[in-house]
Amino acid sequence: MLRLSRGGAQLVDVFISYSRTNQPVVRQLADAVKRTGYSVWWDDELPPHLSYGEVITEKIGAAKAAIVVWSKDAAASEWVRAEADVARNQKKLIQTSIDERMPPMPFNQIQFAQIGDWAGEDDHPGWLKVKASLTALCGPGEGRAPMPPPAAPRVPRQPVLTTPPTGGGARLVPLLLGLLILAVAVVGYLIGSRGNDGAALAADKREAGSLNPDSARQRYCMDEGDRVACDKVRRAYGG
Repeated sequence: MLRLSRGGAQLVDVFISYSRTNQPVVRQLADAVKRTGYSVWWDDELPPHLSYGEVITEKIGAAKAAIVVWSKDAAASEWVRAEADVARNQKKLIQTSIDERMPPMPFNQIQFAQIGDWAGEDDHPGWLKVKASLTALCGPGEGRAPMPPPAAPRVPRQPVLTTPPTGGGARLVPLLLGLLILAVAVVGYLIGSRGNDGAALAADKREAGSLNPDSARQRYCMDEGDRVACDKVRRAYGG
């Protein structure tokens, strides 16, 4: 879709000023700018029925940026100088050089990009400078999303130390319960044994009757065959 200025002129993103002797190099530059997503106008598109001065003034005013391709012939051209001056006054000037020649005065006070050895590669330092200036003056090319800001450095997450669940505790519970039940049984057995011994001792004393210890020993222990009775007397009277 064509964009029009208030006066009806077609708006373009980039105007290119150059000397006609450098047209092959400038064509490469124009094609690269178009591939980046910007609309371009340079004087190979000049309609034959319009005067050069009228069209140039209109196109520079309608463009967002103006690239001037400096060379020995461009520096000697009054037209290129005039176009560069208009672009400088409108603060849209982007300067390049194709023969390592600095721009003429007063344009040598402004930075420029060396593209004399550029063969169209995307990572050429001079071309990267041109693209950076185009983005600053025109915004991102049509169909190109703005470059996202650099991502903040990721801070590695510290591992959270946790105690892994184990089945050992669960297995210990039945074991402890079993040991507790066994201990209770042993204590009960010992208490019961003591109670039985006391009952047996009392029975032995009752069976011995009113005999004194010596008489009881003589009565029950003199007979070697009656071991049971003798043991009862001994338990009852302590010996």
